[in-house]
Amino acid sequence: MKLKLLISILIILLVGALFYLVLTTKPKQIAPLSGRIITDEFVFEFENAEKVFISTDEDFSTQIVLEKDSKIELLPGTYYWKAKGLFGESETSNFTILSKVVLNLKEKNESFVLSNRGNQDLNVTKETNNNITYFIIKTSEEKEFEKENTSFRGEEK
Repeated sequence: MKLKLLISILIILLVGALFYLVLTTKPKQIAPLSGRIITDEFVFEFENAEKVFISTDEDFSTQIVLEKDSKIELLPGTYYWKAKGLFGESETSNFTILSKVVLNLKEKNESFVLSNRGNQDLNVTKETNNNITYFIIKTSEEKEFEKENTSFRGEEK
């Protein structure tokens, strides 16, 4: 009888310890905070998780899975995210990446170098002596042009 009682107490303690472990190791999101507006690079911060799930829809019907130390480039828009660990997943949070338009113009010897340093492809208008040309510069792309009496204007694609 004493042995059965001892085994019952050990089982209760073991189940309680497992229950406590599950509750205290639930993944927790730290950053980005829900509703945050992002204009520059950021890092997902979380505790007790191995993966981050990102989606453009709240029900995660399409999703991107990131492991620790993964890098990704996200386009402007609203995203939902949650962290998943061994003992469950965090709550779902959202953040919004704003578009950032940055068109750099540098002089290089006898030419101009245009570069897109924003997070969105740009429609660029080039005007030289009443001649107008349109083209697209993708993010992190550069284009070189002969130096002439030229003006450039960039806007979101």
